Amino acid sequence: MDIYYEREVLGMRPVTWLHISDFHLQDSQAWAQDVVLSAMCKDIERCRRDIGAIDFVLATGDIAFAGKTHEYERAAAFFDEVVRVTGAPRERIFCIPGNHDVDRDRQRMCFTGTRYTLQSQNDTDSFLGSPEELQTLLQRQEAYREFQETYFAGQQRDWTPDGLGYVSLLAVENLTIAIVGINTAWLSEGGASDHGKLLAGERQVINALRVAGESDAHFVIAMGHHPFHLLNDFDRRSVQRRIEEACHFYHCGHLHDPEARNTMHSGAHCLSVAAGAAFESRQSHNAFCLVSLDVMQAQQSIRTFQYKPADGAFSYENNRSLPFTINAVEPYKLAEVGSALVNFNNELSPVAYYLSALLTEAQTEMPIVVGCTHVFGSFDVLRDQPDDELKNASIAFMAVRNPLRLFAGSMPLAEFMMCYGEAVLHYGMILKGLSDAHPELQEKLAEREADARTLSGVEVRQPFSHTLTLLRELATDHDWEVLRVQAERHFDSAEPAVAVEARRMLALSLGQSTVQAEKTRAVEMYNQLVADESANATDFAALVLLLIDKMDHERAKAALLNGIEKFPENASAYLEIGQTIVESTGDRSFRDELISLESGRGTE
Repeated sequence: MDIYYEREVLGMRPVTWLHISDFHLQDSQAWAQDVVLSAMCKDIERCRRDIGAIDFVLATGDIAFAGKTHEYERAAAFFDEVVRVTGAPRERIFCIPGNHDVDRDRQRMCFTGTRYTLQSQNDTDSFLGSPEELQTLLQRQEAYREFQETYFAGQQRDWTPDGLGYVSLLAVENLTIAIVGINTAWLSEGGASDHGKLLAGERQVINALRVAGESDAHFVIAMGHHPFHLLNDFDRRSVQRRIEEACHFYHCGHLHDPEARNTMHSGAHCLSVAAGAAFESRQSHNAFCLVSLDVMQAQQSIRTFQYKPADGAFSYENNRSLPFTINAVEPYKLAEVGSALVNFNNELSPVAYYLSALLTEAQTEMPIVVGCTHVFGSFDVLRDQPDDELKNASIAFMAVRNPLRLFAGSMPLAEFMMCYGEAVLHYGMILKGLSDAHPELQEKLAEREADARTLSGVEVRQPFSHTLTLLRELATDHDWEVLRVQAERHFDSAEPAVAVEARRMLALSLGQSTVQAEKTRAVEMYNQLVADESANATDFAALVLLLIDKMDHERAKAALLNGIEKFPENASAYLEIGQTIVESTGDRSFRDELISLESGRGTE
């Protein structure tokens, strides 16, 4: 599909930022640095012409070489040039210090004593809570801090209580982005002697991430000079986990080796981006990178540019693209999206709830042109078809799912439709035109619209016998999300048979989730079915398996024995499950009890 078409319909461009690091500015290298950094700025300017905008800049430390005041005079001139070639104002250039921004001639005794003393998380937390001691040590970064406060005076920063980290917010398009600056160099002296001895301090990180979390930012980008593995082990584990769980990106430098690595914690993804050195020497493969986040396509890309000494230019480029996971905090509901589509443009009414079901992923199949007819298939199948107007409009329409997830809970749907509704309307009007020309497609769309409206509770409730059939068919098809929606609807049905089956099916669908809280709720619902004498043999088996998954083996044993007592005809299946408990726990007495039950069955 033509990308320009999609951008034109959706009106949301990717967010792009420049990541630079490790300049080591010093008078003795002024000529060589001018040659390399001028070439870098020239290439950044070319990139900006190609992509249209660089929204902000991250500079991850080692701005100076020895943390001396006069070196930051050179830094000011360099950043003036960065402002010119990127178009990003000073307020959108975010810095943190590196080990070369430390004046090692100052407070040597304080540094040596502090590094020797801080050997645990408790010691570090106490030290970071002692402003007088910390501020004495931070005199070693005084020239850097004065440069940051004066050159970037217009930048709004919420500092952590220890004065080490900060959070800044900026708006790009409809997005709010939190920049979290983490000082990893406050206990550094440079070189290999730092490796494994550096501290960020969990206290600094917790305080910074708390501020970022309270900002309701759509994306959180953390930055520190050092990669996590150089921190002291007792600090690294907690700092890395907290940052990777709370942030979408972590930018660093120091090693002069560009790299990108994706990690996942509890369903959250964090991309770690390590920049090369902007200047190491004229003979080095100096580097910078551009990172782009495309919300519409849920893609993140990293373009790394490296210096070729023979060319005297940053002429080597490496590109990498990765999927970007967007999780809705408070997902919009099928019914409210359907209603919003009707309110946005009444012409969408014949297919509004079907379109809502596609956007909220309650339905997954879309019309695909095959010869002279239309069949329904998944979005992935549609993407593999030859280009045509329907395919292009479908792709643009489905891209709306990503901002719908992103802005859920923070943007009213009426406002959302004003920003992104044109792609939905365009797709809906194409479907309407095709329906008018093809009665068989009109009939199929009408069926799906009726199903979606039923799921939304818009139409009159179907007779309960039909509801039981629907629930069981959804379970047979493993359509867990739709089953969950339907089961929730009928949870408190006036028909006892429907209410029991809805509870059973809701427990079944929740049990398929990867979210522990939902699995816990499934266990509670199965227990309620048991307490109400409504549980069948399958319910007991499902309950036992969930308890095993939760490592609650004692309750699993009790439920298993209860199931055997209630449904002796299913004892063989229960005993097989029981062997799983024995293998997991090594419980010999329970094994013997199962053997006894098996023997008893054999003599009956």
